[in-house]
Amino acid sequence: MIAAEQVALSLAAMSALTFGTAKVLDKKGLMGTNSLVGVLYTLVVGPPILLLVSLITGELFFPYNYNMLTVSEAAVAGIFAYALGTILLFASIQIVGAGRAAVMTSSQVIFAPALSILVLGETTCTELIIGTAFIFTGLILVALSTPRAADNVIDTKKFRRGYAIGILSGFFWGASQLFTRTAVVNLGSPTIVSLISYIFAIFGMAVLLLFSSARKKTRIGNASRIFLSGSGVFRVVAALSRAGALSLAAVVLVIPIISISPLITLLLSYLLIQRFELINRRVVIGATFVVMGAIIIALYA
Repeated sequence: MIAAEQVALSLAAMSALTFGTAKVLDKKGLMGTNSLVGVLYTLVVGPPILLLVSLITGELFFPYNYNMLTVSEAAVAGIFAYALGTILLFASIQIVGAGRAAVMTSSQVIFAPALSILVLGETTCTELIIGTAFIFTGLILVALSTPRAADNVIDTKKFRRGYAIGILSGFFWGASQLFTRTAVVNLGSPTIVSLISYIFAIFGMAVLLLFSSARKKTRIGNASRIFLSGSGVFRVVAALSRAGALSLAAVVLVIPIISISPLITLLLSYLLIQRFELINRRVVIGATFVVMGAIIIALYA
């Protein structure tokens, strides 16, 4: 494996770690808070950090080729992932918990490679198919899991809806990786691409919030503000790491490693917010299948 791919895998692992941690903070921050407001809180943390990074590295003043196509690619990536994908992720978290929502969102590891093969012409292999089968099996196991007897107050149909929302979130996250990949390759700066993505995502969220009934419920508690801001910091690190990885390696190699994040989320959820999580043996086994599939793809893709 060449040095660039080794760096890409390290960045992808960093993205998985920070994104997995962010989803636990999301769960804590969303208690008693509207999901649209929560998304906006996590987003506004991003641009100041990215501007600071670009100032330190000098990328902000570098004469990149800011053509309409590249800016549009970064914008669509931001709207898909940081706006639509995150809204759906937050909605799933509020229904099924951070651990299960994280596993459902990891379905991006199915969507992203499939789209990258069809659209970008990236190649597939037997190991990719086997890894995808492992991940699909894991998702099915989680989807078929039921709440513990003590938690039967949760409606089963509502639970299933939470799973579906999580998978839809995975689609938007997966599709966004294609636009991020092409944008960072064309522009050459993961930091600037991430900054553009964040700006357009914030604009889209602001417009959506303006025309939503949630605009009347923008006030949140201090604790929620702290958790969501913390999540925003972790998300920026995850975004930078993901964009950096995609600038060095193909989608089919990077995204499976990023999809290991549910393991981080499930572990931290169990340790920190167990009483808010409905985690049973089938959920853990399903998450393990997801991780195994991601590892198979990463090793052989």
